[in-house]
Amino acid sequence: MTGKRKSFSLNDKRRLIEAYDKLPKMSQRVAATKLGIPQATLCSLLKRRQTVLAANNGDRKRIRSGKAPVVEAALVKWIDNAQSCNAPLSAPLVKEKAEELAAKLGEDNFKVSIGWFERFKKRENIVFKKLHGEAAEADMVSPGEWLEDQWRQMRQEYTEENIWNAAESGIYFRALPHSTFTFRSDNKRGGKKLKERITALFACSAAGEKKELFVIGKSHNPRCFNYVHTLPVRYAANAPAWMTRNLFVGWLKEWDRKLAQERRKILLLVDSSPAHDMTNTTLKNIRVEFLPKNTTSFLQPCDQGIIRTAKAYFRKEMARTVLQKLDEGSPATAVDIVKKISLLDAVLMLRDAWADVGASTIRDCWRKVGLVMSLKEELETVDPPAEISAEEFEQWIAVDDSTPVSEPVTDEDIIAAVREGFGMGTDTSDEEEEKVETVVPSRAEMRNAIRILKTGLPHVGFNNFDLLHHFAKEVNLVLDKTTIRICEMTYPHGTEPIHKTEKNMLDFIFSVDDPVTWHTMNLMQNRKHYSFLKYLGPKKISSIQNGHGAGVYYNTLVPADGRIIKYGIISTDTMIEDLLHWKTLYIAGRLHKPVKILLQNDNGKLRAALVANLKSAVTASFLMLPESFSEEDLFMQIAGLSYSGDFRMVLGEDKSKVFNIVRENMQNFQLLYSSILQECPQVVYKPQQGKLEVDKSPEGQFTQLMALPRTLQQRITLLMDPPGKNHDVEEILLQVAQDPDCGTVVHQGISSIVKSSSITQSLKGIATAGLMKTVSYSAKKVQKMWKGWRRRT
Repeated sequence: MTGKRKSFSLNDKRRLIEAYDKLPKMSQRVAATKLGIPQATLCSLLKRRQTVLAANNGDRKRIRSGKAPVVEAALVKWIDNAQSCNAPLSAPLVKEKAEELAAKLGEDNFKVSIGWFERFKKRENIVFKKLHGEAAEADMVSPGEWLEDQWRQMRQEYTEENIWNAAESGIYFRALPHSTFTFRSDNKRGGKKLKERITALFACSAAGEKKELFVIGKSHNPRCFNYVHTLPVRYAANAPAWMTRNLFVGWLKEWDRKLAQERRKILLLVDSSPAHDMTNTTLKNIRVEFLPKNTTSFLQPCDQGIIRTAKAYFRKEMARTVLQKLDEGSPATAVDIVKKISLLDAVLMLRDAWADVGASTIRDCWRKVGLVMSLKEELETVDPPAEISAEEFEQWIAVDDSTPVSEPVTDEDIIAAVREGFGMGTDTSDEEEEKVETVVPSRAEMRNAIRILKTGLPHVGFNNFDLLHHFAKEVNLVLDKTTIRICEMTYPHGTEPIHKTEKNMLDFIFSVDDPVTWHTMNLMQNRKHYSFLKYLGPKKISSIQNGHGAGVYYNTLVPADGRIIKYGIISTDTMIEDLLHWKTLYIAGRLHKPVKILLQNDNGKLRAALVANLKSAVTASFLMLPESFSEEDLFMQIAGLSYSGDFRMVLGEDKSKVFNIVRENMQNFQLLYSSILQECPQVVYKPQQGKLEVDKSPEGQFTQLMALPRTLQQRITLLMDPPGKNHDVEEILLQVAQDPDCGTVVHQGISSIVKSSSITQSLKGIATAGLMKTVSYSAKKVQKMWKGWRRRT
């Protein structure tokens, strides 16, 4: 007779998760025995880890959602914001707000009943109570007390170079001063407070060092960013353009990894905003400390003039842009001119403004609040433009000081955030960006601009000719670079392996929409790159590319800027098909490893296929690994997928190639796969410990088999069910899931795909590279294999 099934409260579940995290590395089965619970219960609990830890009410045994989860989510945000502002709340007030938010969200059938309200309070652990004067201020600490008692001890282990402060500020990047441009632009209404906004995170050290800006906008893919290879800032987006906990933690984790490479540890001071919540976040090289509540205006260095100075430089450059247009005789008003300022323009201006903030200003702001003891330095002053009075310039700088940067403050902000979280919203900022036409100058125009600068600057007193010479040389080097000329045609995707060293040949892949046009232009510019096939013309070359092997046409042993490269051309459609279905696993396998994306246009299908390919690599590897394994085990398995069954691994490749790829790129593998592993419901991922546990039950393996790419499923079916029987694929995969040798079958299926594509692609390579290059290339491979064998022996 079976015993009664035990039901755990949320507090019990939290304690079980915490106890499990403290256990040494072991299988789930052993861990479940130590914790005194069934393995199935532990597996289910770990899959719901984030939900359990995020739940508020610890006495409940189930996490239930209400009848209107969208309304409840909005109401929780409104309550959290009210409490952060110390606003008194009562039950009638909250009920009234619930109905108001429901109406704005279009929930016409929602009514606040007594039963719903009581269940809502219980679900969210909400209690209404009166805060008396002393109790309300019990956690208040004066700046002097904190500096004397806590800060003195906190900073002992850190030098000024390793003590940092970070703070956000909202910026209306199209706002104008109230009246300055009226007479210049004949705008009778004066300037307008245009409220298109971004949020910028500023971070600096007590020694004056600055970190690159983190800018948050409203649009994930603004049109003005199309074809922009790199941005001088970190960029993210959400509907209200504010800082969120996920964005902040992601920024911290990336910085933490960089500090690990530098072998450096820092102390970071931030305010106690809800967006800075560090719950369940572990950092190895950043110690985050919070300033006491209601003291940031006294203790935060960034608020003592650092951000203000950056904004002053930004506004001054904006004024210069508007006045220049007006001086050129533009018939547009000042308002019309600033409406043409794109998000990209704003980001570039803000980056330059941040670069102009001097280290002495930063150090003096730290000294001013008493966080460091240093000599007083003279603060830099930013003089207003001649057309703007000092008073108006100050008002203009402060126009967005009260802009919220992290938490909702209006119903519209709350609703926008909730709609985005529930997938109900649309990114309307792209429509706004469409009005701003971003014209990308041609290479010829950029070269001409350099010539104009070299000719014109001496006439206005510029005499740093060495700086001008080196600047012109660097720009022309980029414009004239051989690898850029190869890619002159517009193509959506170019990659370069990032594990290569200076001695290795660089490997490029160019995905193009129209191979015939691409080869036509490339034959005109780089005819010597091609073998004898160049005499057949671009149409025949494209036919050979698409009709044989893996759909890739390679030109190899090409000299470029003192290096030797090879580059392959593949059509975008062929690439997407391989990424999604693993038809040849040729390009898909190469993109399982960290690569450098040189250029990627706005192709939604390609972006989705790249992510799907990484998820497929993880799923296939799970099936071939044991129940418990390390990150390195996983990445070794993933990196080896495209070499399984490749005949060149027998003769022509270094046997330790996979190990070398993973060893030299461990952090890059972690960056590439961390988000996928954290979101995957089939695995328990412990990044701090570098270990993973996957569900190896027949049900779990069947789920993974059903998620594999189509071609691999078909190969597995052929292995298990010879042709002629015509059994259902799902039925065969269900049998494989119950087979103890499931991982071996998956490996055989992958090997069969790679074997056929590697042979046909290699045979095609003899023709595309030519006999001489083929012999030379093969000799280098054999020599490399021999060196690898000598090192091991």
